[in-house]
Parts: sequence; C-alpha cells; structure tokens
Amino acid sequence: MVSIIIPLHNLGLKGDYCLKRCLDSILAQTYNDFEVLLMENGSSDDTVEVAKTYCQKDNRFKLHILETIGIANARNEGLKIAKGEYVSFIDGDDTISDNFLESSNNILTNNPKIDFIFTSWAFYYDNKGTTKYIVKHNENKILTPAKYLDHQAACIIWAKVIRRETLINNNIFLDNKIFGYDDFLFGNELYFASKKYALCADACYYYTQNRKNQTTKTKLQNMTEGTLVLINRLTDLYKKY
Repeated sequence: MVSIIIPLHNLGLKGDYCLKRCLDSILAQTYNDFEVLLMENGSSDDTVEVAKTYCQKDNRFKLHILETIGIANARNEGLKIAKGEYVSFIDGDDTISDNFLESSNNILTNNPKIDFIFTSWAFYYDNKGTTKYIVKHNENKILTPAKYLDHQAACIIWAKVIRRETLINNNIFLDNKIFGYDDFLFGNELYFASKKYALCADACYYYTQNRKNQTTKTKLQNMTEGTLVLINRLTDLYKKY
C-alpha cells in the first residue's frame, strides 16, 4: 500500500478549489491500494470542508487536524502514522497522472529492493491551463546514487514514491528549523541513504505554477536562518558520503 501525505493550508479558496483538483487526480488512479492522509495545517478558509467531503465519499481519505503549524511538521506527522509500505508526498495544489501509482508499483514489484521511484514531472500553469515538462525520463531505469548523482532526484521531495522503511531506519524527517528549504535537505538525505532508485518514464507529477489567488509570504530573517542551518547540515552530509 502507498500512503499519500498531503499538507493542507488554505487550499479551498471558495471557488478556486485547487484541493479538489488534487484529490480528484488521486481518485482517478488506476492503482487502488492507497490511503490519503490529509494533514490540516491551520487553514482559515473552507479547506477542511472540502477535505471532509472526500473522507465521506471514500474511506481511504483520512483527515487529521494538527495542533502544531508548519508544512514540515505536517509531513512528519503523516509519515509517523502512515500504514503503507511506501509513501508519496503531494502538495495540495498539485496533481498526478492517473498512472502515477500503478507505473511506480510495477517497477517496485519487479525490483523490490529499490528505495524510491522518481517520476517525470512538469509545470502546470494554472492561469493558462498549459503544461511544460521540466524532467521527462525517456525510459525506466535503475540507478545507484553512489555511482550517479542526479541533482533533481536528490533535491525534490515530490514526484516520488518512497520506501517508508528507508526513511524510518535512517531517521529521515523534515526539519522545521530550515524555513523554506526543509524538503531540499530531506531529498538529499534520502538520496544518499538509498542503495538503489528508479526513474519512471510513464508517470508524471504536475507542479502548479501561477495558481489563482496564490500568495507567497516570506520572512527574510527565517529564510536567512534556515539557509545557514541548511548549509551546515548539507556540509556534514556531503562529507559523510
């Protein structure tokens, strides 16, 4: 089973409903053995109401209201309670192709020792309704991190199906102190802790850009402090490997 972990924060927006688009893409999956952990993260709009409608229509969707705010914390809590052998982190305003889980599972079935699958991924421009591939794998391929450094595979937390045991055994969780870059460190830690990973050519993750009503608020001090922590952690990690 795959546990899909989705942090929720103001994704309803009373008409935009990007969360509905995300969850509909999961419902459309051709592979059915999954659970969806909806980690509510301090929304002030109708996100919770949208999430509840999916939980009511499909018992694979489960809503968890968190007391501690932060996307890193939301993902960590989801990882802790996940029941699947594999996990996949999806942002609530993004979508996945309908064969995302099935294509990944086919590779994992034939190669049970793989630590994670890295799929193709593309930008989806919400304001235009257009798609642009950023990473398009031409074929399925098994790789060894120690022999081949794939910067995209090392840096990205989404567009992946990850063996949960690899994360737990290596104590790989997201760091709330690394404001804005926690997923970058997480991806590197996973990459170097893995013995084998696979590129999946068929499946695709669609990363939303220019979403309607999308706003980004960044605190310079938090970003600066987070960058310093990230540099120190990455330096230690690269020295180790």
